[in-house]
Amino acid sequence: MIQISPDNKTLLLQVEADNQQYNLQLATIDGGKPQIIAENSGTISAASWSPRNDTIALFNQQEWALQLYDIDTDTLDTIVSVSDSTVWNIIWDSAGENVIFTTGTAGAEQLNRFDVTTSTEYLLTDLPGSLTQLIATLQ
Repeated sequence: MIQISPDNKTLLLQVEADNQQYNLQLATIDGGKPQIIAENSGTISAASWSPRNDTIALFNQQEWALQLYDIDTDTLDTIVSVSDSTVWNIIWDSAGENVIFTTGTAGAEQLNRFDVTTSTEYLLTDLPGSLTQLIATLQ
């Protein structure tokens, strides 16, 4: 998995480590040494940069949680534990205050919103499977 920041200066990389786990890294486009965000992080199935370029929302399958990585403070915090569901798609609103994401299994997805400013999760609606694909194309 590779994601590029909105300012096109930084890459988010998922790199396989020696123990068949993954390290999550940030690397600058100018070739600086990559910074490890999380070692043995498990597979990241979805990730999205905030439009303010300071936070990355990601789903870590090892933790079964939606997490926020704050670039300025170098912290990775779990914001939503989704138990046995997978987060398939993640997008931010234009202000960078809400993370919109889908959870669930094929045919039983839900659309959710997490308000970063109040640390509150909201279920927006249950989705038919075809809407998950539509959301993926909007990213």
